Amino acid sequence: MFVSVQDKYVLDSVSVDESHCYNNMSALPSDVIAHHIANPSYMQFDSSCSITARFLKCAQFNVQTLAQFSTRKSLLAHFINQQFSIGCFQETRSKTGRSRCIENVVMNVSASDNGNYGCEVWVNLTAPMFLKDGRKVYLTRDCITKVFGDPRIVIVRCRALKVDFYVISAHAPYVRGKNGKQACDWWASLSSIVAEHCTAGIPVLAGIDGNYVVHNDPSVGVADVCRFNF
Repeated sequence: MFVSVQDKYVLDSVSVDESHCYNNMSALPSDVIAHHIANPSYMQFDSSCSITARFLKCAQFNVQTLAQFSTRKSLLAHFINQQFSIGCFQETRSKTGRSRCIENVVMNVSASDNGNYGCEVWVNLTAPMFLKDGRKVYLTRDCITKVFGDPRIVIVRCRALKVDFYVISAHAPYVRGKNGKQACDWWASLSSIVAEHCTAGIPVLAGIDGNYVVHNDPSVGVADVCRFNF
């Protein structure tokens, strides 16, 4: 799902301030989030334009580890065979933040923290981003830049002549304790990092392992979903 950071209130509204019972929470349905994300005007395409948008096939997955090359190679084979364009992976546990390109897939990496965490954004250079006058247009390695990285977040910018967007892979902490302060602080930090490193108005594709739960008094970001009889 492409979201403009003009709609930053969505990130701001994802809060875990309330008391909770973690084991009794349900996952947040994607249509609930989508209902509260306004469609920005620049996503309304002119039918007379020579540029045609495409739906990108994307994957978000907490992989547990990609520290062993054999595991990375296996995931890469599935990624290519299933023709994914973008991948957002968490807990990859890479020792360094060195990016690489293997079999025309650019892997943008944030280093782990003593063997824990680490996120990656993969961009498939063989997957077309859009059509121009009926011709498929692809990104090159030079179009892809990592703009931020820490053990729980990596932000990548994909920028070419006719396409410009950010991809975020992130891993939120579990809610621990009565008020979940660590998790609240992390979401606030993520919002600030996005505001600082992503130019307003440029679309953002975010694949996040949210470890998020829904409470009795949901904010605008989670619409009408709530827990019942807990």
